[in-house]
Amino acid sequence: MLPLSFQVRIACDHAKDTIARLTGQPLLSMENTEKTISDYKTRIEKTIAYMQSTKAAAFQGAEERDIEVPLMADMVFATKGTEFLRDWSLAEFLFSRHHRLRHLASQRCGARQTRFHELCGPTHPSKSQSLTAQA
Repeated sequence: MLPLSFQVRIACDHAKDTIARLTGQPLLSMENTEKTISDYKTRIEKTIAYMQSTKAAAFQGAEERDIEVPLMADMVFATKGTEFLRDWSLAEFLFSRHHRLRHLASQRCGARQTRFHELCGPTHPSKSQSLTAQA
């Protein structure tokens, strides 16, 4: 698990970059100079203010807007707005939250690493259980 400071930076960057890309605006740059909780709160507040300042009209045509996300080396993730939001932004948001929640759950149970099914039991019946239930 990454340190909380890094997680805050990633969450803020992800939120503001998603808005910028969907609206066709240049990416907003923020310095990574935070040292205190107060600094991180300020970063979160700036990110929220940026998101709230974006007018709904700016999203007109976002579904078909060409979006490119530079990756490592010369690779680029190129897609349309709808796919970017669904397959990149929301997927990253949900994936990140899943792992943070899993980590918190494992800490709560006193385990260093815990699989979801060890905390909550199986999420689906085994074949033998489902066959028995149908008989």
